[in-house]
Amino acid sequence: MRSTLAGNNIKVIVGTDIFTPNGLTIDHKAEKLYFSDGSLGKIERCEYDGSNRQVIVRSAPGTFFGLAIYGDYIFWSDWARRAVLRSNKFTGGETKVLRADIPHQPMGIIAVAKDTSNCEMSPCRVQNGGCGDLCHLTPSGVVNCSCRGERLLLDDNRCVSENSSCNIHAEFECGNGECIDYQLTCDGIAHCKDKSDEKMQYCDNRSCRRGFRPCYNRRCVANSRFCDGTDDCGDNSDEAFCNNVTCASSETSCQDGSCIPSTAWCNQVIDCVDASDEKNCNNSECSDFFRLGAAEQGFVSCNSTSLCVHPSWICDGANDCGDYADETNCQVSQGSRCEEGHFACPSGNCISSVWLCDGQKDCEDGADEFQCDSSCLWNQFACSKNKCIAKQWLCDGEDDCGDGVDESEEMCGSVTCAPGLFNCPGSYACVPKRWLCDGERDCPDGSDELAAAGCAPNNTCDENSFRCWNKACIPKRFVCDHDNDCGDGSDESVECVYRSCGPEEFRCADGRCLLSAQWECDGHPDCPDHSDELPRNLKCLAAESLCNGSFFMCSNGRCIAESSLCDQKDDCGDRSDERNCNLNECLNRRISGCTQDCQDLPVGYKCKCWPGFRLKNDGKTCVDIDECTSTLPCSQTCVNTYGSYKCLCVDGYEPSRTNPDSCKSISAEEPFLILADHHEIRKLSIDGSNYTLLKQGLNNIISIDFDYRKEFIYWIDSTRPSGRKINRMRLNGSDLKIVHRTAVPSSLAVDWIGKNLYWCDVERKTLEVSKSNGLYPTVLVSSGLKNPTDIALDSQMGYVFWIDCCESSHIGRVGMDGSGQVVIIDREIYSPSALAIDYTNKRLYWADDSHILFANMDGTHRHKVPHEHIQSVIGLTLFEDYIYWTDGKSKSLRRAQKTTGERGIELLNSWQAIESITVYHPLRQPEVHPTPITKTGRMEKGKTGAKREGDSMSPLKKKPMVTMPKEDIDDAIASAVKMALQEQQNALNLLIQAAVKDAISSILIPQLNELKMQMTNAETTLGMLAQDVDSSQKNIQNNTTKIDSLQAALRASKHQVTALHLEVNDLKKKLTQMEDHGRMSNLRLVGLKEGEEGSNAIAFLATHLPKWIPSLKGRHICIERAHRVYSPKQEQNTRPRTLIFRLLDYGDRQAILKGARLQQIKHENQDLLFFPDYSQETTSKRKAFTPLYKKMASAGLQPFLRYPAQLKITYRGRSLEFGSPHEAEDFLRDLQVPSIATVHAATPELDPATEAMDDTPQKTTS
Repeated sequence: MRSTLAGNNIKVIVGTDIFTPNGLTIDHKAEKLYFSDGSLGKIERCEYDGSNRQVIVRSAPGTFFGLAIYGDYIFWSDWARRAVLRSNKFTGGETKVLRADIPHQPMGIIAVAKDTSNCEMSPCRVQNGGCGDLCHLTPSGVVNCSCRGERLLLDDNRCVSENSSCNIHAEFECGNGECIDYQLTCDGIAHCKDKSDEKMQYCDNRSCRRGFRPCYNRRCVANSRFCDGTDDCGDNSDEAFCNNVTCASSETSCQDGSCIPSTAWCNQVIDCVDASDEKNCNNSECSDFFRLGAAEQGFVSCNSTSLCVHPSWICDGANDCGDYADETNCQVSQGSRCEEGHFACPSGNCISSVWLCDGQKDCEDGADEFQCDSSCLWNQFACSKNKCIAKQWLCDGEDDCGDGVDESEEMCGSVTCAPGLFNCPGSYACVPKRWLCDGERDCPDGSDELAAAGCAPNNTCDENSFRCWNKACIPKRFVCDHDNDCGDGSDESVECVYRSCGPEEFRCADGRCLLSAQWECDGHPDCPDHSDELPRNLKCLAAESLCNGSFFMCSNGRCIAESSLCDQKDDCGDRSDERNCNLNECLNRRISGCTQDCQDLPVGYKCKCWPGFRLKNDGKTCVDIDECTSTLPCSQTCVNTYGSYKCLCVDGYEPSRTNPDSCKSISAEEPFLILADHHEIRKLSIDGSNYTLLKQGLNNIISIDFDYRKEFIYWIDSTRPSGRKINRMRLNGSDLKIVHRTAVPSSLAVDWIGKNLYWCDVERKTLEVSKSNGLYPTVLVSSGLKNPTDIALDSQMGYVFWIDCCESSHIGRVGMDGSGQVVIIDREIYSPSALAIDYTNKRLYWADDSHILFANMDGTHRHKVPHEHIQSVIGLTLFEDYIYWTDGKSKSLRRAQKTTGERGIELLNSWQAIESITVYHPLRQPEVHPTPITKTGRMEKGKTGAKREGDSMSPLKKKPMVTMPKEDIDDAIASAVKMALQEQQNALNLLIQAAVKDAISSILIPQLNELKMQMTNAETTLGMLAQDVDSSQKNIQNNTTKIDSLQAALRASKHQVTALHLEVNDLKKKLTQMEDHGRMSNLRLVGLKEGEEGSNAIAFLATHLPKWIPSLKGRHICIERAHRVYSPKQEQNTRPRTLIFRLLDYGDRQAILKGARLQQIKHENQDLLFFPDYSQETTSKRKAFTPLYKKMASAGLQPFLRYPAQLKITYRGRSLEFGSPHEAEDFLRDLQVPSIATVHAATPELDPATEAMDDTPQKTTS
């Protein structure tokens, strides 16, 4: 069976050859109906009216139960097999069992996807179709409003209770039960205390009640007030055109200016909208008055009009007198009145106005949730269409709206703090001065506790505070609560004794106690370590399969249906389903104790925190999250702020335009990767796009590094099992040289500051150092090493790091002079294989098995880079936001974000593993003052006094005895000779300099002293200028920050404007569709002489339509309404106005159009034409096709217009459609159809607006 959505027009569509229909589904896209018969064992398909039945699938009885359609498949549940199956919905083939052995007999089944229920075209999607409550559609797609419960639907589509105390004609019932004058609604001023008379959903979509007419400004004014000389609309639209209308000689003007036939005056029938045609009449005799064709006795006169009413009609809600005289002064039932701040339910109960539109039905019939739209309450501020906040949250320094509109300059620019209040810098928030310097952060940025508020550093804590080791003060209740509130861990010392969790609480893995055991496995992590949810809590695997959907988990772990909550029965067995029932603790902060947000649960509640905050162990207090140490959001420097954070870049970098958390190099030099590819050294751009060769024909390369300023590349040649070499060459491949021979070096690193070379030796189990040219080799570390495999240098701080694998694996650190050897990481490290340093963040990166990890330079705060494609790392380096590594198993080179592991890609895939990589760029070797190793074996301080950590005694103070090969001896002798000659040259230079100094000093000493004084004065002046420059730079930086903020706000505004433009265009399209749907049953009659229809156009059409169109004889045609189109002034000798009439049955409309095409229609020697009625937008689109229509007709393409505006043609046996004139013009241009001017001359005039919605031409020729 089927009916309309309102429950009308019930009809049986399938009644034969069917026994037990138990499955039904709709294929919305194909507009087909599918149903199953369990007794007959079949699935059938048919049209919406039951025609064209076809069996799709056959099986044994009892097989089919529930049905669902998605894509090209039909799905069903099988009772007999306890399974879910699918088949092709067209053929019934491709049958497949999706799931079998279901424990229980499967019943209903649905397919859920984003496109399974597409209701975008429904008029009810736009402002609920203008309905106050329920919005349904008729079979023709027209909105049909209705009301739930015992309520009445008014003319303006609002619903009121049957026992309303308001006059349904002249008054408006507010949401709280108040009554106001209907003419005061939608005037821009809230007259109802709950503002229901100004709600957008009501005002934008309503139609005026009977007896009222619409103004241009959407107000509704009584008909009698139009053209009365008074501006009742407020925009004077009720007084416009009143004196500009001239009626014909056979017509009389109504009070509102409209014209009616003179014969219709005082005929006891209302013809004027304002009933002025039946006022001041003499024939008010009621003895022969009849209504609806049935004579009655006892009628009485309305007095104000010539109409008569029966006494039973008085105060019955209908306008029988025409001017509502029979409905005034009625004794209406007095409904219950509620106090201010309360809402009156239809049953008489009063509820708090705060409960309106909160998603819960508090009235018995749910009336408190009717007419809820995006409008906010009187005590709220509308952030946007879908969000409201309390007005007291405006300009409080917190972004409550989420887009900053409640803290914008437009909203808060004129806000000033009252006396006794402190204005928080950087925001519009005001706090009482008594809150200043009280140890609690009240301003958003905490400025009420800083020098800006006059606060002096407080090194003492009061009796309610705890003094941390770093001299900070925190509340005593924060001590020993599992949170490091001090920042130095002193509030969570080893002396802390943590309480045990109660029987109703849940214990997190870190020892915290959640206030309710019901928070376990509820889908929201409440423990900071997420141990209450998957994947850390495996109990949730069972909980998700048992307590999902509409089930509630008891404290003892049982699952009961939510319908069993608060039914005064102990369904859980521990009464946890009956505690705190019917209580919304979130309404009162004193009860909940939540410092920020509160979530009400079916039983109990849960405190929530704003973004940037977390819940403390007490389950109620929200504290700031230090994102800089927890989530590592910044590429380089991170500064934590209250509720957020800020990212900064170090020298040489700037924030990325696309991601402010990221930093990019400002150097003009492009970075690139240097690869050690066994016998070749290659060069690769950091995005993998440019791959070139630097040097080939080398031996086996296992480790590589570079000196940027000298443009040298160093590498280890591991050709021989022992006695390996360290080589170097220029970046261009020239000047290849052996700088050192040693036992079995496994890794090397260049000290670009001291111009030294460091390497580790696997055979000797040592870490060694020499000059960059290989001279003065010295053992730096000779103990504590077993298998050193990789090293890295921090030349700025003066440290050497190494990894030792795989017996007693660890990461060690030593000063570059060999002092301070220490192991920094030796726990949870197994097979370390590569090492790299992030100089901007001072972090150490290393690879271990299939993981890449990083930590601070002292080994603390370890983190793992989450990435899937890591198998066996060989080489490791990093630059800017990315970490790069080579993989021995996949023989690939990959990169990913250095902390999150995101944006990972493969840059290169080779036939053999790439042994070593490094990024070549000046920022990988930052400049500082040099600290070279001299010939005497000391690391001297630079002339400017720069000193690296670890620079004290040289590792070369005492040289060991070593045995050198002959070729090395020859090199050493040559070097010694060169050095001796250099020393002689230096001595000669010193003698010359001393002689010159003595000669000059005896002559220029007085001048030098005077110059010294001048230089001192100049230094003082320069110091003052430097201070001015620093101040100017700070001002420039502040202005730059403000400009960046304004630019960001401007970009956001532009995006918002673009989005609004798109939304407006979408709404225009939908409004046009709604208007066309509303005109679907309309017809336009053109050519009928003015006044020919008389006073009753409906009767005229009903009489003459069968005469004009013989095919309509015997057909009952029901016309809902008919009227002439409105024209401000009707000139003589002009075309008669179009007569528009609306048919109840859409089929009658089609029959009239079809009959009108078959013959020429005349009436009183006048040609008559029938046209469909479209919206102005659709008509314009259709008329745009007129020239093309003619061209295509002349070309023999059989054109016709489809609804709403699509031109369809037949070309070479195929049907083609064009959605715009441009597409059709392009098609014709390719066909070289004659010009439009030629076609105009050859083709009669054609109006595409006359095409019907059934794709056939509808023009009636004359």
